[in-house]
Amino acid sequence: MVLTPVCCVHFATNLDPNLQVAAATQQQEALASHLQGSPHFCGGTAEDLEAWLRDNLPSAYNSAQGGYIYIDDCSGLRRLHALPDGECYSEEDRVDRLVGEWQRLEHEAQVGIRSQPGAEDLDRLSLKHHVLDGKWLITGIPSHEIDNVWAAIAREVVSGGLGPCAKVSGGQKKEVICVYTSNFFDQDDVSRVRAKLWDLGHKKKLFYKTDAYTYCGIYWGTHKGLRPTKYTSNSRDTLQVV
Repeated sequence: MVLTPVCCVHFATNLDPNLQVAAATQQQEALASHLQGSPHFCGGTAEDLEAWLRDNLPSAYNSAQGGYIYIDDCSGLRRLHALPDGECYSEEDRVDRLVGEWQRLEHEAQVGIRSQPGAEDLDRLSLKHHVLDGKWLITGIPSHEIDNVWAAIAREVVSGGLGPCAKVSGGQKKEVICVYTSNFFDQDDVSRVRAKLWDLGHKKKLFYKTDAYTYCGIYWGTHKGLRPTKYTSNSRDTLQVV
């Protein structure tokens, strides 16, 4: 079931300059975690994939120095997107606008103009600016298991069995893998990916976080009353809205 409501698109053009700078800086830092400085596989034969996996083992990689190891199915998650105003915006532009508007709402709450923005506000802005990707977070993977766990997920991403992309940390005592979907409003697809992860052996409780939350700096304990995750699931076919 796709829960995407109808929403008019209107970009704010009169943001406070200080908020614009802060938004751009936060956006750039968040986007950097996707690709910049990261080993990245996109396209090739099955033999190419296996060779790339052998050459980029998470157990032999330090994500603190070079970012995540990243793989995608070449479907173009980071594509230019045409919004209803007729213009095409890159992901960086759309995220910049999203973060700018979110920080403006936070600023207005701080000075007493409005109430503190919440999950509904961020969902509305995510839809408005088409920042809809999110990810299942697989955490606490022991370092001695990470290579095999990551390889299984990477193969499924490339074959189209999961979402459009995934990334993995490296060089940590406990590793994390992020498995993406392209539209967090599409609960059927979010659930489908969760079910596939269950079939791959990931049967503990998982959390799903939208990238909009990451770009806007929303983590555990940073925003009172606002949880950093959108969904949870502790079974193959159950999806709980947080």
